[in-house]
Order: sequence, then C-alpha cells, then structure tokens
Amino acid sequence: MASARYTLNIKPEDLKPDEEKPLTPKEKRANFWYYNKWKIAAGLLLVVVVGIFIADVVGKVEPDLNIAVVCQKGIPDAVTNRLGDALVEAGLVPDLNGDGRQMVTVNQYNLNFDEGEQVDYATQMASSVKMVTDLQVAQSVVFLMDNPALMDEYYDCFSEANGAVLVPLEEAEGFAGLDLTTQNIATGESEDGGKYLEGFTLVRRGLNDELLADEENAANIAASNALFAALTGVQP
Repeated sequence: MASARYTLNIKPEDLKPDEEKPLTPKEKRANFWYYNKWKIAAGLLLVVVVGIFIADVVGKVEPDLNIAVVCQKGIPDAVTNRLGDALVEAGLVPDLNGDGRQMVTVNQYNLNFDEGEQVDYATQMASSVKMVTDLQVAQSVVFLMDNPALMDEYYDCFSEANGAVLVPLEEAEGFAGLDLTTQNIATGESEDGGKYLEGFTLVRRGLNDELLADEENAANIAASNALFAALTGVQP
C-alpha cells in the first residue's frame, strides 16, 4: 500500500492515463508494414509459386512418344533435342495424344557401372531412379544404347533372350536418313550430332506379359514398334 505522504497531493485527474496521440497516415502505414511485412512477403511468394506452377501445367506439352538414350558418357542436350525434332520432321511420330502436334521426348540416362572409372554418383543415382521408373511402366520402348549387353545384366530386358530386338545403328538405314545437324556451342559451327552416337545400338526393349496386357499403354507400344521398324527395317 502506497504511503499517505506520496498520495496526499495526487489529484483525480492525475490518475487518468495519458491519451494516445493519433497516428498520422504515414505513421499508420509504417506501423502496418512493420507488423505485417513478413506475412505480406510470404503471401506474395505463395502467389508467385502458384502462378509458376499453373503456367507450367497449362503450358506443358505432353510428348506423343518417349525414347531413351542410355550411355556411360553424357551426350549434349542439343543432340538429343535435335534427334526428337528430326523424328518428327521425318513423319515418324503420330499424334497419339490428339493435341494437334507431334512431339518426341528423348530421355537420357547416364549409367556407368565400370568400377575402374570415376563416376558422378549424383548423376548416376538420378539416372538410375529415372531408368527404373521408365522401365516399370514402359514409358520408353525404343532405346539407343552404347552397351545393351551390360544393361541387360542389370535390367533383364535388353537382350534377345529377354525379348528385345537389337539392330546396330550403322545398319539402321532409316536412322541414317535423319538430319542430326546441330551447332557446336564452343565453336558456333555446325556439326553432325550423329557422331556422338557412333557404335550405339537401337533396341526395342523386351516387354513382359504384364506390360503387353496394359491397355492404357497399348497405343504407345504399337507406335514405338512402328518407329523402330521405320528406323531399322526390322519389325519387332
């Protein structure tokens, strides 16, 4: 309890709290921003992320066919992109998804199981996961491979014994007719992208009964078989 000597001369009006001074519009804006800036920033970031996601979904073009390049050393993206375009230009790709255009996605999987060489394990792991996913659903049926025998040891679908059809690339007359001219990024000069595929083999992967019975993938398998036949002259 306060001593009487300290409260004797206190007037009632002295006990009233000081009235708050009204904030100016500028002070109100500053105060609002101080307490809400992180909420606003988070909201704007969310809008941007959602916008990018929607634009990606709406603008994304689904390929009619997928083919895969499996090799130990990476091939320039310009070459794989040109390969997809060349297949379309040659009239070898049907409009499977009915969007009025033809498109091929060339998936590259860099896999090197040679223990004697230095390997980028992050790239190898990513390629391995993508490869397994591809094989499980037969996303790609036609493959370009630098060592199908080695890959068959790991995946059991790249040898004749496992139902695959193999044609050395130099014997594939239809493939030889593709225009794979690209531009060398380092020199700016045109070059034949086919040189990166020398020694490769065209492979129609083996398909088990479960994959062949998948009605949803039947059109993809049929179109891929037709593509393989057009490139090699061999009917799977």
